[in-house]
Amino acid sequence: MIEATMLSDQIETYITNNNLGESFISVVERNALLIDARISIIDLTGKVLIDTEADSKDLENHLDRPEVIEAMNNGFGNDIRLSESLEEEFIYIAVPITNQQSEVVAI
Repeated sequence: MIEATMLSDQIETYITNNNLGESFISVVERNALLIDARISIIDLTGKVLIDTEADSKDLENHLDRPEVIEAMNNGFGNDIRLSESLEEEFIYIAVPITNQQSEVVAI
């Protein structure tokens, strides 16, 4: 959870300014390596903006995922399940990414 919150603080400006280029990708990928975890960032419609282990264009909408719903309702969500894209069991953690006005801009 701490890692997810720290990452959200690092990337909020990129998302708020719709600056999803190389710098944004580099920050997300560097964090994935540091914490040895797969990271997916989704927008408020559930579209995957970036995924560190799969092509985001090939991934389905994530808005109905249990951890995402829980994060939107409670500020934090988690779930344990099989990844359809990687066919492995994972612990999924979701935290809202908020801007300076405390508005959720992504998850």
